Amino acid sequence: MNTPPIAVRSPGLAAAPTMSPDAVLAWFDTRASLNERWLFTLDGRSGAGKTQLSERLAQHYPHAQVLHLDDLYRDWDSLPSGVLRARQLVEHWRAGRSPSYKPTQWAGVPPREREPIHATRSLIVEGVGAGWVGQNIAEGSAWLEASREQRRIRALRRDGEMFAPYWVNWEAQERSWFAAHPPRPDVVIDASDLTEEERSAAR
Repeated sequence: MNTPPIAVRSPGLAAAPTMSPDAVLAWFDTRASLNERWLFTLDGRSGAGKTQLSERLAQHYPHAQVLHLDDLYRDWDSLPSGVLRARQLVEHWRAGRSPSYKPTQWAGVPPREREPIHATRSLIVEGVGAGWVGQNIAEGSAWLEASREQRRIRALRRDGEMFAPYWVNWEAQERSWFAAHPPRPDVVIDASDLTEEERSAAR
């Protein structure tokens, strides 16, 4: 049986202005001017393009650091605990402390040392649930929106076939999380355009 597309019916999404990935950089610039040390969050479902945009932002703001929530989900069933862990780290950072964390060792990925979050540097948090992580703290929060099929293509291209068996289960976790914590971003980013590589993968 086919699983229907997930749709979050959130007034917060309807109320937020929609921008393209290129146009949103100027919007982030205005938000970055609010504080010398700022927090941005990039939320959205798996495959929406959050990691790619976080890389663009990291290049645009070389002094900033990026926290990937994929490094905090301990397995394919631990979305809520990973988000809670991220919130604790961000609260320590906001209080002027420099917490650290041990990135999850996913299959096929070499083990990594503990990663610090420097108290003096601005912070970008990206991943499913990032908006909640930065709730009442972030200077700017964005939600990336794309269709289910576009997101599936991107996610499987990024993570390979190892992700395929977990796709529906992860969707269910996303659905539960966003039902309990409806997204209320400052801006919605239209991430619906597929690259040529993504179009080829879809054929």
